[in-house]
Amino acid sequence: MGEAEIKDESISIVDLSDMGAAAGQILKYSGTKWIPAKDETGGLVLPFASNYGGANPVAFSINSINNTTPIEVSQGALVSTVPAFRATSLGEKGIEVEGSSNTPTNVTARIFNKNQQNIGTILQLENEGEGLALNARSSLGSAAKIEGNVNKLGSVLEVSNLGIGKVIQVTNGNPATVENTMEIRSATNSSILKLESTRNANQSAATALELKKWIFKSRPI
Repeated sequence: MGEAEIKDESISIVDLSDMGAAAGQILKYSGTKWIPAKDETGGLVLPFASNYGGANPVAFSINSINNTTPIEVSQGALVSTVPAFRATSLGEKGIEVEGSSNTPTNVTARIFNKNQQNIGTILQLENEGEGLALNARSSLGSAAKIEGNVNKLGSVLEVSNLGIGKVIQVTNGNPATVENTMEIRSATNSSILKLESTRNANQSAATALELKKWIFKSRPI
């Protein structure tokens, strides 16, 4: 029977064989014949989860060849207590961000909050173990720079410790260095450095400043 012998709309659904198709499959052309196959719409159906154990160390890769954002994660307008992005790793690194730009304005990673009414924390680092919560290293320039804008009223840097260890430890291990281990400059009318012990009368006295093996130098202004 050819096409000419079959009248339009003369074949009903009950006349079709399942051809061994599973639930959700559709007819697809394999290149030689029509066979049942999975209905792939081309989009990513959520929720999505998959395991990967191939030889390629990169399981998912997107390469943007022009001025576009390869990946953007956006969370809805509702107030949420869960993160918009989460990375979990049992290996040595959880997240690695690498930049190759050498422009003066280059920023390899930027974390910011554009809400001017924000009174929360922009970046919070926690370590449940004895290791470092933050390790900043630079081969040539400054390893870290912390600054506040001209309208800032609070502290630019606030460091506190509820434990019994040191709050800040500054170490210069190069005996041949000619630079200062710490340098403090101030253009204000206030004190350059203020040391104060806040222990009350019921507590033992604490030393505000202790210098060991030091040489004091004063330069005229």
